[in-house]
Amino acid sequence: MSSSMGRRNIGAMQNRDNIPKDDVKKTLGFAMKVAKLCPDRVKSPEELAERFDELFEMAFKEGVLPRYEHLVLVSGLPKSTFYDYGNEKGGNCRDAAIYLDVIKKAKSVISAAEANLAATGKIPAPVYIFREKNYGGLRDVQEIKATNDFTTDPENPEEVINALPDTNEENFIEIEDK
Repeated sequence: MSSSMGRRNIGAMQNRDNIPKDDVKKTLGFAMKVAKLCPDRVKSPEELAERFDELFEMAFKEGVLPRYEHLVLVSGLPKSTFYDYGNEKGGNCRDAAIYLDVIKKAKSVISAAEANLAATGKIPAPVYIFREKNYGGLRDVQEIKATNDFTTDPENPEEVINALPDTNEENFIEIEDK
């Protein structure tokens, strides 16, 4: 395989005009319907939960897997605000805490569906892993905390001595220094 062949393949993968038109119509049509569910910014967690329910029902009827991006769209919130609301730390948003549980539950619904599809080979596992790392908090890094509070000096030396087993002097061997 020549290097120019590889470049052409990569370019072809990146060309948005190569996406099958039926797929484009279906996904764009679904996104447009989702956008119509939310003519304005959500005003309460209850309203957001209702919008999410409508989104999931519509996705189920149409056989479309909803995405986190659809959650943002249906909320009527700016993307950065939505992500702050759905983050445990809440960013700089004062209202974040009241929306957190609703957003986490909706994310869990999508995550559960994607996990099942990935486990059964219906979507590529790397796609699922990428999305979970970005949206679901999945991490593949082990954290090791190093501390320096260890000491070899016992707090009570008498307890250490008393805890030693009894010994018989017959079992000792004298070693001479040379």
